[in-house]
Amino acid sequence: YHWPPRASKRAPFLMMFARLLMFAFVLAPLALSGTQPAVGSRDHQAQEAEGQQASPLGIDAARALRRNGYLQEAERRYVLVAALGPRSQRDRARLERAQVLLDLDRPADALRVLDRLRPRPGVTGLRATLLAAGAMRQTGDLTGALAAIDAYIVATAGGNEHALATKAALLAEAGRPEEATALALTVLPGLPDESASRLALDLAQAFDRAGDAQNAIVWYAELAGRDDDASALLRAAELKQDIGDPTWTDDALRTAGMAPSSAAAADAVAMLDAAGVAVDSYVRGLVAYRHGDYATATGAFGVVVHSGGARAAEATFYLGAIAEDQGRAADAIALYSRSVELNAAGPLADDALWWKAFVLQQQGRIDEALDALAQLASGYPGTGFGQEAPFRRGYLLYGTGLPGDAAAAFGAGASVDDPELRHRALYWQAKALAAAEDSATSETLLSELAAEPTADFYTLRAIVALGEGVPWPPVRRIDDTTIDWVTLDAWVTSLEGSGSRRALDSPFLDRSWALGVELLSTGLLESAEAEFDDLLDRNRDDMRGLYHLARAFQRLGLSNLSARAATRLLSVLPEEARAALPRAAVRLAYPVVYADLLHQLESRTGVDPLVMLALIRQESFYDPGARSFAGALGLTQVMPGTGQDVAGRLGWDSFDPADLVRPYVSVEAGGQYIFEQLRDFDGDLYHALAAYNGGPGTAASALAAAGGDLDVFVEELPFAETRLYVRLVMTHLAHYRFAYEGLDRPALPSDPP
Repeated sequence: YHWPPRASKRAPFLMMFARLLMFAFVLAPLALSGTQPAVGSRDHQAQEAEGQQASPLGIDAARALRRNGYLQEAERRYVLVAALGPRSQRDRARLERAQVLLDLDRPADALRVLDRLRPRPGVTGLRATLLAAGAMRQTGDLTGALAAIDAYIVATAGGNEHALATKAALLAEAGRPEEATALALTVLPGLPDESASRLALDLAQAFDRAGDAQNAIVWYAELAGRDDDASALLRAAELKQDIGDPTWTDDALRTAGMAPSSAAAADAVAMLDAAGVAVDSYVRGLVAYRHGDYATATGAFGVVVHSGGARAAEATFYLGAIAEDQGRAADAIALYSRSVELNAAGPLADDALWWKAFVLQQQGRIDEALDALAQLASGYPGTGFGQEAPFRRGYLLYGTGLPGDAAAAFGAGASVDDPELRHRALYWQAKALAAAEDSATSETLLSELAAEPTADFYTLRAIVALGEGVPWPPVRRIDDTTIDWVTLDAWVTSLEGSGSRRALDSPFLDRSWALGVELLSTGLLESAEAEFDDLLDRNRDDMRGLYHLARAFQRLGLSNLSARAATRLLSVLPEEARAALPRAAVRLAYPVVYADLLHQLESRTGVDPLVMLALIRQESFYDPGARSFAGALGLTQVMPGTGQDVAGRLGWDSFDPADLVRPYVSVEAGGQYIFEQLRDFDGDLYHALAAYNGGPGTAASALAAAGGDLDVFVEELPFAETRLYVRLVMTHLAHYRFAYEGLDRPALPSDPP
C-alpha cells in the first residue's frame, strides 16, 4: 500500500479513489465477513458487539475482538486498519496483527507482516525485530531467529534479561551448548522465578531434542531444583540411565518420594523395578496408594508395619485409609486407633483421629466420634484438624438434636486464630442458641458478627440470619462501572502513615516496571507478567504503592494484575479503614471484565453477569490463559471433557479444547454449564455452584441431607474444596453487589421462604 510521490495535485485524489476501491472490493468483505472462528459455525454477530461499536477504521475495534478471543476476526480488522485507518495507527495495527497471527500459529504469515516493519526506525522496528525472532523460531529458522535477536540486543544496548534468555534458548536449539549455557547462567539471577524456570525448561528440552544428554540433564536438574518438578527429575534419571550414569537411581528414588501422586512417581517405581533396584517399602506403598493400586499398597505398607520401623504408624494410617475406601469400617477404625497408639506424636496422628471420628459418625456411633474429636482438639490444637475438631463436635451435637451442647462446643471453637474459622464457629453458635430457644443471645452474637469490618461468608450469613439479606435476582441491570478516582485518591491519601510510602511513584522507579512495560509492548505477555508479579511482591505491604500499581495495571489492560494489587491493598488495610471502605475501592478489587460477553450470555441464558464475574474471579482471577494442574482451562476453568460435552449441547460444529483460553469460548462454555446447574437445581445459587465445582451428584447428596437448610447444605458437601468454593464465590458475589448495585454494604441473597 505504498504509493510513489507525485508532483501532480491529482495524486491525493487518485490515492483516495484507489483506497476506496480497495475497501469496497477487497478489504471490506475480508474484514466484515461472517467467517466463523474455530469453535464452530454459530452466528457470532451479536458476540462481536464491542468491536462493532468502535470505529471500524480504528484500532480499538480490532483490540476488542482480540481481547475477547475472536482472533480470526481481529486479524481481518487489523488488515483494514493498517490499510485505511488513521495513519498514526497503521504500524501499530500491523504489529498487533503479527501478534495475532502468531497466536493463530501462522508464523510465516506473521513474518511477511513483520518484514515490512523491521526496517522502520525507532520503537516500531525494534518491536518488529523481536517478534520476528519468535516467528522465525516457530518456523525452524534458527539462524534467522538468532540474527534477529542479536539485532534487537545490539539496538537496545545489550537488551534485557528476557531477550538474552531467548537468545540462550535459541543457541541451545542451534547446537551451540557452551554459548547457550554460559549466557543462561549469566541471565538467570536477573530473571523472575517464573521466567527462570521457563528458561531452564527451554534449555533442557532443546538439548534433549538435539540428543545432548549431558546438558539436558544439567537443565532438567536445575528445573527440578527450582520447582520440585518430578517430571523433570524423572527425565534426568532416564537420560542418565541411557548414558550409563549410575546416579540415575538416586534421581528415580527422589522422584518417587517427592511427588507420590504424580505420574512421574509411578513411572519412576516401574523404572526401578525393571532394573532390579530396591525401592523403600513405604515409598512404594504411598505411590501405589495414590494411584489406586490398593493390593500393592497393602503389601508394601504391611512390610513397613511388620518391620516396626519409624514409619510403622504412618503405614498403619494408610492401611486404615484403604480399609475405609473399601468399605471395611471396623478395620478402618481399628487401624486409625492403632496408628495413634504407635506414635501419638507422629505427622499423621491428627489425621488418624479425624478420619476415625468420620468413620464412627458414618456408622452412627456418635458418642465415640465425639470422644475422638475431643481427643483431637485437646491433643493437637496447633494442627488444621485440631482447630477444626471443636466445630465438628458442635456440628455433630447440633445434628443429633442437642443444640445447647452444640452451642458450648461451637463456643470452644471460637478461640482459634483464623478469622473465618472463628466467625464460622460464632455463626453456628448463634444458630445453635436459636435452636435452643435462647434467641436473645443468638441475636447478640449475630449482630456482633454482622458488625465485623471484614465481610467474609459467615459475617454475611449473619446479616441474612438477622433478616437483612437482599432480594435476588437484582432489580436492575448493571450499567455504571466507572471508578470514582477523585474519591479513591483522597481516601488513599488519608492512609498516610500506617506503613505507606510518601512517594506516589515509588513502584515505578523499580526496574521491573519499565521492563514489564517494554515486554508488554512487544507482545511478550508472559515475561511482562512475571516482572509485574515480582514488582507486586516487593510492594506487598505498601498501601499507596499497591493502589498506584492497581491503577497503572488497569490502564495497561491487565485486569487480573490490577485486581490482585487492589485485593492485596484491601487485605493490608488497618481495621478502621476496612470499616469505612469506599465503594470505588471495592470496584477496583472487583472489576467488571468482558462485560459485552457476559451480557450476551445473560441475553441467551438469563445467567446474571455478577454471578459469572464472581465465578470467574474464583476460577481464574480474571486470567484468560489460566491453566490448572488438573487440566482446566480459561476464565471459567472448564475441563476439556466438560467443554466437549457442552459444545455438543450447544450445537457447535467443531470444538478444540485449546480454544477454552479464548474468553468468548470460556464464557460461553462455563456460562452454559452454570446455567444448566441453575436450571436443574431450581435456580438456587448455592446448589448450582456446588454442582459446578464438585459435580451434580455431590450437590444432590448434600441437598438430600440438608433438609432445606443452606448452612447445613454447605457443611454436608463432602469435599473441602467444594465447601470453600461455594463460600468464596458467594462472598465475591456479595462484594460485586455492593460495588455495582448501590447496596449499603456487601450482602448475600435472602434465604428462600
